[in-house]
Amino acid sequence: MFIDAHLDLAFNVVAHGRDLTRTVPDLRAAEAKTAQEVMVTLPELQQAGVGIVFGTIFTLPHHAKRPWAKRPGATKPLTTRQKALMYRTPDEAHAKGVDQLDLYRRWEDDGWLRILRSQADLAAHEAAWADDERTTGLVLLVEGADPIRTPDELPWWVERGVRLVGPAWQRTRYSGGTYAPGPLTELGRDLIRAMNEAGVALDVSHLAHDAVWDALGVLDACTNPTHVCASHSNAAALVPTDRHLTDAMLDALA
Repeated sequence: MFIDAHLDLAFNVVAHGRDLTRTVPDLRAAEAKTAQEVMVTLPELQQAGVGIVFGTIFTLPHHAKRPWAKRPGATKPLTTRQKALMYRTPDEAHAKGVDQLDLYRRWEDDGWLRILRSQADLAAHEAAWADDERTTGLVLLVEGADPIRTPDELPWWVERGVRLVGPAWQRTRYSGGTYAPGPLTELGRDLIRAMNEAGVALDVSHLAHDAVWDALGVLDACTNPTHVCASHSNAAALVPTDRHLTDAMLDALA
């Protein structure tokens, strides 16, 4: 069984209007894109033997920027569709996140995915996989925590299957992020504590470096701290940007 620790499946549907129940060749032929071609769909995951994916609930802040945006002429103006993807308020982020959550649940109802909400679900999924029942298992990951309007709202998301949270993508109300340096905010510290209490794992991918250390410090102060991972990061020693993790951070995670 292969495990893919990060796929923006629902956001792909929102951003591109894609039907991910089709095959990759079918979608590529229909879209005829020369950039941002579709790379993976639900049937392709099953065919490739991907037994578990971390499927994101990803929302795009209105202040999002690309690292090369400072170069004159490097970026094109946002399209109407791109602007519609962005949020400005916690309520907007929440609504966009819930739309993606509902899409995952519809895929589960239609038999494309099996959302893994507990260790018992995981054990049953592994047993079914061993018996050649190849439905892809899904672990729900919130990437950029602004859809969680307050830390007190986290249990609502947990009840609906969320098991990992990355507090930032770029800057959020909770934390500094990629290309947006800064520590955890006080609200971010409260969120980490709420995650620990709920048993929700912390994903440090995309956290700003100061925020990584802040988050690990908050957890170190907790009794029986929750799990920590970096779902899709690399080594800053090889790729020296704030998107990736220093050797000291990798040692701390280990």
